This record gives sequence, C-alpha cells and structure tokens, in this order.
Amino acid sequence: MIDKTVVLPIKDILSTAFEKTKGYKQIILAAVGLMLVVAIAFNQFYKMIANVSIPLSFLLNILASIVTLALQVGILYLCILRARNQLTSYTQFFRALNGMIAVKI
Repeated sequence: MIDKTVVLPIKDILSTAFEKTKGYKQIILAAVGLMLVVAIAFNQFYKMIANVSIPLSFLLNILASIVTLALQVGILYLCILRARNQLTSYTQFFRALNGMIAVKI
C-alpha cells in the first residue's frame, strides 16, 4: 500500500504569511474602521429622517448603499494589489470614489 501522508510545515507557512502582510494590516483595519464609521453615520442620519419623510429616507438608503459599495470596492482593490505583491497606500482605498467606478460597473 502507498503511504499518502502529507506533511505541511505550518510554522513556516504562518511566518511567511505574516511577513507578507506586515504593514498591510494597518491599511485594511483603517479602511474597515472608516467604512464602519460611515455606515454608523448614515444609520444615525437615517433614524433622524425616517419619521419625517419616507421618500427622503429611501434616497438616503440608496446613497448609503452606493457609498458603502464604493468603499468595499476600495478594500477589494487593496487586497488585489497586495495579492500581486504591489505596494499599497491609504489613498488607494478611495480610488473607487474617483469617478464613482462602482457606479459605472
């Protein structure tokens, strides 16, 4: 019978993964934090407007969806750049908001 044992060097894999993402975690955490702050702000504004005007609250909901989609596209763009071993910066997170690429897609 053939021995089909596979040995994975977990320690080496984890150390390589940590070195590859060194310094990158700050950018992602900042982007996620900013997206959370924007979502909370839209939610608070929505609570104030919901009882006053239903059409206005509907438009605010659409605007919030578009903005958060653009920010999510920015995070995805940062992850794609990192997967390609390219340098990333905080300003690239807002690239999706330039010309509203998310809306054009």
